[in-house]
Amino acid sequence: MGIYDVNFRKFAGGWLPSALRGMVLEWVTVLTQPFRSLHARFMAYREMRLRALQYDATVVRMEAMLNYYLRDELAVFAPNERILVEDGAAVLPCMVCPEAEHFPVMVGTVNITDSSLWGAVPFVVKIPAALQGNQDVWNRVDQLVRRYKLLGTKHTIEYYSD
Repeated sequence: MGIYDVNFRKFAGGWLPSALRGMVLEWVTVLTQPFRSLHARFMAYREMRLRALQYDATVVRMEAMLNYYLRDELAVFAPNERILVEDGAAVLPCMVCPEAEHFPVMVGTVNITDSSLWGAVPFVVKIPAALQGNQDVWNRVDQLVRRYKLLGTKHTIEYYSD
C-alpha cells in the first residue's frame, strides 16, 4: 500500500462514534464519493506525470517516448514498424592531398553541420511512410519532440519506408 492509497470506507468509519458505525456507515461511505472521484483523478494525473518524467532527450528515451505515445496509430496503420530517431549531421569523407602524390586520399569521415541550419546537436525523427497523410500524427510527434528535446537543438521529421 503506497503513500497515496486511501481506504475511504475505513476513513469514513473512523469519524463515526462506535454506536453509529453499523447503521450509518454505508450512508457516510456514499458521502465520500466526491473524494473518491477526486482521488482517482489525482492518481491518474500522478501516473501521467511520472510517466512523462521517465523520458529525456537521449535517442533511446526519445524513441521509446514516441513509440509509447503513438502506439495506437502505429498498431493500426503501420504494425511491425517503429518511429526512429537518428543523427541528422551530414557525413562527408575527409580528403587529404599529400605533396608527393597529386591526387586526393580519403582519410575517414567527418560530421559537417551548418550550425545556422541545425543548431547545437541535430537529429532526424523518422516516421513510417504508412502514416504520411495523417497530419495529427505529425503534429503530435512535433509537439512531443519539442517538449523533450534539449534547448538549442533542432530537428526535422521525415517519412521512411522499408
